[in-house]
Amino acid sequence: MITLFTIGPFAIQSYGAMIVLGILVMLYLFKQDKPLMSKISLDQILNLTSLVILFGVIGARLLYLAEHGADSFLDAIAVWDGGLSVFGAIIPNLILVPLYLYAHKIPVMFVLDRVAIYVPLLHGIARLGCAIAGCCHGRVTNSWFHVMYTNADSMAPLDQPLIPVQLLSALGLFIIFLFLYYHRNYKPARPGYLFGSYLYLSGNLRFILDFLRAGHTPWFLYFSHNQVIAWCIMFAGLMIKSNALRKKLVKKLKAKDL
Repeated sequence: MITLFTIGPFAIQSYGAMIVLGILVMLYLFKQDKPLMSKISLDQILNLTSLVILFGVIGARLLYLAEHGADSFLDAIAVWDGGLSVFGAIIPNLILVPLYLYAHKIPVMFVLDRVAIYVPLLHGIARLGCAIAGCCHGRVTNSWFHVMYTNADSMAPLDQPLIPVQLLSALGLFIIFLFLYYHRNYKPARPGYLFGSYLYLSGNLRFILDFLRAGHTPWFLYFSHNQVIAWCIMFAGLMIKSNALRKKLVKKLKAKDL
């Protein structure tokens, strides 16, 4: 892992630092979102964020270990050395967050719509941390469009031209954020549209970019297990988004009949 700086015996790693930065930016935007704050308190957001981080790290590490294994128990729990799978973080929280909101009598789909706007921004910033650290790197390429790692602490192979898949992922996630942010401000939609769009678009992005990753290993036909998970997320997003559009269409038809 790439160390940004040290504080006494503690080393601040690039990947972890970017995740923390992404979380802080997201929490700041949550606080600025007045409609969101009218439905959920800041304390509830902080409590939910803590749970999301905890379950996200556990899920992300478990899926990573299922993919790569570990030589020892210490290696298995050494998340500070890298080794997290994004889908492992997403899947448990797709269950946890709605349950938390429902249990606290908070409008589930409204909050999911608002939160979904900012999650791609957090994810994109975290991907920049991946790019710095060299994890999740792309395949070797002959194209002029490549990155090359020379730092011995990098998790990527050194002195080889690699497809900058982490940067492409970050760019795609930032575009998804802008798309959802635009819809929130200028094209209000039925509950579920933004959340469904986030799942569908982020699933598509991961499915496509996984072909470019060095770690792409066929699991079902030519598709990796991450791409199969991406299919499921895309399908779920499409169903939620389609349901929101159907309700909007039905409402328009009823208004027309009147």
